[in-house]
Amino acid sequence: MQRKSARVFRTLVVLALLSLAFPQYGYADSENFEVTPGVEYEEYKDSTQAIQVMEVDLTQPHLDLGLGMDENYPNTEPISEIAKDISEEGNRVVGGVNGSFFYMDFKYPTYLMSIDGNLFNLGTVAGSSGYMQDTKAFGMTNDGRGLIGDINLDIEFTANDRTFTMDKFNQDRGHHEKVLYTPSNYHYTPDTNEWGVEIYVHNVDKPIDSMEMSLGDTITGEVKEIRPYNSGSPTNIPSDGYVISVHGESDIADGLSVGDEVELTVDVENEWKDTEYIIASGPMLVNDGQVARDMIPSNSVARTKAPRTAVGINEDGSKVYLITVDGRQVGYSEGMSLIDFANYLEGLGIEHALNLDGGGSTTMVAREYGDVYPSVMNSPSGGYERSVINGLFAIVNQESGVPEKINFERDEEGKVVVGASFDVDVNYVLDEFYHPLEYTLNDIQFSVDGDVGRFTGDQFIAETPGVGKIHASMGPADASLPVEVIQAPDEVRIAPQDLSIALNRSQTFEVDARMSDGSPVIWDPEMVNWSTINEIGTIDENGEFTASSDSVAGQIVASINGKDYETNVAIGGPDKVVESFEDNLNWVSSSIGNAQLEIEQVSEKAAVGGQALSLSYQFEDDATKVSAVYDGDQIYDRPEHIGMWVHGDIDDHNLGLQITDSHGTKHQLDLIPVEADWDGWQYVAASVPESIQSPFKIDQIMLEKADGPSEGQLFIDKMVLSFDENNQTLEDLENYETVSATKEWKVTFDKSIDPESVNENSIFVEDVHGDKHEVTYELNEQQTVITVSPTEAYTSDEFYRLVINENVQGENGFNKLGQTDQLFKVE
Repeated sequence: MQRKSARVFRTLVVLALLSLAFPQYGYADSENFEVTPGVEYEEYKDSTQAIQVMEVDLTQPHLDLGLGMDENYPNTEPISEIAKDISEEGNRVVGGVNGSFFYMDFKYPTYLMSIDGNLFNLGTVAGSSGYMQDTKAFGMTNDGRGLIGDINLDIEFTANDRTFTMDKFNQDRGHHEKVLYTPSNYHYTPDTNEWGVEIYVHNVDKPIDSMEMSLGDTITGEVKEIRPYNSGSPTNIPSDGYVISVHGESDIADGLSVGDEVELTVDVENEWKDTEYIIASGPMLVNDGQVARDMIPSNSVARTKAPRTAVGINEDGSKVYLITVDGRQVGYSEGMSLIDFANYLEGLGIEHALNLDGGGSTTMVAREYGDVYPSVMNSPSGGYERSVINGLFAIVNQESGVPEKINFERDEEGKVVVGASFDVDVNYVLDEFYHPLEYTLNDIQFSVDGDVGRFTGDQFIAETPGVGKIHASMGPADASLPVEVIQAPDEVRIAPQDLSIALNRSQTFEVDARMSDGSPVIWDPEMVNWSTINEIGTIDENGEFTASSDSVAGQIVASINGKDYETNVAIGGPDKVVESFEDNLNWVSSSIGNAQLEIEQVSEKAAVGGQALSLSYQFEDDATKVSAVYDGDQIYDRPEHIGMWVHGDIDDHNLGLQITDSHGTKHQLDLIPVEADWDGWQYVAASVPESIQSPFKIDQIMLEKADGPSEGQLFIDKMVLSFDENNQTLEDLENYETVSATKEWKVTFDKSIDPESVNENSIFVEDVHGDKHEVTYELNEQQTVITVSPTEAYTSDEFYRLVINENVQGENGFNKLGQTDQLFKVE
């Protein structure tokens, strides 16, 4: 088994562990980890800023701070890729930040860069609105100290045995100033005016901006061109040379001719000569522990909030600090102005700090435990890691190979029931410098303290209740995790709970175990011994229950290590009301094609209680279906059928029900009327297939159109789950009257009725088969009360209904509004 890659497990801390104070900023969160002995990484975050700080202790002999760049320099590459490219055995990069400002178009550093004394790039110095208005630099001395401060170049030009000291290099030429221009100048020409003298030199024996020229070297070249005072625009700087430009009517070119040999020396003061590398940058942010005077508040670059990168050192240079601040990300990190950045670094207690390239270049990388190479730790403002010219890197210069740290984790957390098990995963093994080591499972030794269990390979098996520790070790590296073994869980929930189930139906029971404090518990479902109480049916070792063929109540029992847990089960039994239509309306309309459906709760047609559901539908020729969509809870019972009471004529349409089972599969069920030949209240039932396990959900009641356009109204009441094959009868309804066999009904109107409209088509009594019972009608003197009497007695124990419909007409010629029914049962 190869080493498993893992991200570092960081420790959330409240106080900084870098021994740095934070007087100005109160950060809500901070995280830190030791990247390698001597290198600490921390993140600080509040509502407006995200900051990353890396401290490198160069007193540790295994640590270096190196300068890295793309191997095809001059070229750019992301910091994480540069780290990967320069990392090798004996030179392991563990962290770093981006370094020099650079020209993105022709990929050279903006300012000076020297490596091992070689002048890779002379660069330029910014104007008053730029970042590096004076020559400041960071470097590493050959004895391993960080160095930040002024760097002054000594540049001398010799011609005709006369030597001239340059005042500047690659900057705007000022009054009476002598300036050296090299190919690393941003402009292809010196970009000077005609009020000066210029000497163009080519064919130098060592290119200035290259690894061939060392600081202190004297290079020779020959004069290519001389531009006298007031001679017009400058020409291009020779790619194999340089230009000497002097303001005013200088005599520097006196006696010189094209082809003459001249010399140029570029050197630095002794403090910077003994360095591994130098990168110039700016401005200086902190000097001698205080905000540097370089910080000019009026400078626009200093005032703008942006991502920032800096390098800092302590008083003797033995510690180097790499700092990044994310920015330009609303809601995450705004970034800092250079003024704020300098104040922040001063607050950290850093002695000297220098600004590096920021903005979209700002990148911090660190090697997390188990990784071979560093990864990006901050959030670059462009949403991706920008390619940059170089970077500063914390490097480990030694290898060990001896295991020092090991990290492993359980694949499950919680207390472990006797007989249960869990696996462990080794995340990484590190040597003393936190380099990842390769290993196989055979290299790792697992053990247990406390006699609570044992290991088989990388699997822990719980055996005895108690508290102990599990260990993983490889050589001298050892790590442990706590483990607690229990006899049985505190609580077990058997699902479904309190089940009602139809005769001979099947249902799978499952167990969810937990502790009383809500903490997780590790157990194996195969540990459960299932049984039943009171002959309610049979249950196998997998929790598959089959109900008995008789209506009976009892319990399902789940036993774990001798501890019993129960849930109630009712076989058959009374119907359960799913929807009474009495409370909030949980139904909305839906239609396919040119159809309309209006849903409302009504009281005039309630079969049970005070309200029913009204479905007013209208189908055109191309319409197909309307639906009442239900927003109800999941159902955990296992009914034989779902039933409901329906009022209205459904002969011309198909009434159905849609449910969704526990697997998300939808099922269309037909609602079959028990009595199909009358339009009074009738019970309809949809059989639930035996294959459907709970839980399931009722989705909608569907009404599909038959032939031709139509419109009408249905009333629905009392939706139930039934656990046997018996359908409800009218006796199960509440809203009916029990009357004598010769009951006379008095129907009262608020206006006089036209006697001609009172007949068997407007007022009648019918039985449940739709057959009309012969009745007589008698109106009072005001013709507002009609007495309806049977010509023969009604049949005992039978249901009838009295119907008064729209055919009843008042003397004013207006018909009755709507139909009124009265359900009754004969004694």
